Amino acid sequence: MKPLLPTLKEKKRYIGFEVVSEKPVENSHLIRALENSVLSYLGERGAAEAGFSAIRDKTDNNRCLVRTGVAHVNDIKAALMFISSIDNNGVLVRSLGVSGTLKGLKKRIYGEAS
Repeated sequence: MKPLLPTLKEKKRYIGFEVVSEKPVENSHLIRALENSVLSYLGERGAAEAGFSAIRDKTDNNRCLVRTGVAHVNDIKAALMFISSIDNNGVLVRSLGVSGTLKGLKKRIYGEAS
């Protein structure tokens, strides 16, 4: 089977976001809450079509990166809005930016390429 041509592949976008809370949130709990929110908002089929995957940010526990298809950026952002608590701790999820590359997103979030 031949691989797909680059023009037939869906373009990816990376979304950076942070969690504002009184207590620090563990990254694994944050990713689990994000996955549950996306599954409840989009369903399994919608999450699969969106090409959703969470990427851990090892430098900061309150920030996380998400990869999705270019057509589903707004759906993923909407799913982020529905996260209201993690580990019985009230949280607010705030989008930091969207980029086509991880390097560009990290530059926008941290001010330098990491």
